[in-house]
Amino acid sequence: MNEQILVEFMQSVPLWALSLMIMIWVFMIDLLYALWILRTTQGKAFAAANYGTLIYLFSVSAFTGILEVNNLLLIPAMIGGWLGSYLTIKWDFRKKRLISS
Repeated sequence: MNEQILVEFMQSVPLWALSLMIMIWVFMIDLLYALWILRTTQGKAFAAANYGTLIYLFSVSAFTGILEVNNLLLIPAMIGGWLGSYLTIKWDFRKKRLISS
């Protein structure tokens, strides 16, 4: 039932706005996934578990929109995913470089 409400909402939003929403959602998924990997490799179980939970929350919303509303939404999803990974790794690298200086 809740999935149907989400799909109806997404179908009522203009395509440009939905594309932007999907891009931001997938950006967040990728950002959270990169942080999850970093925290997992650092042995920070509580932080990794929190990031993992948020990944699932954002994933359901984003991929419901892509699969149920318009497959062209894969394009902003790919852009958001790329930006999420790239910017998270750049941010973490810069943070580590500043700490080590």
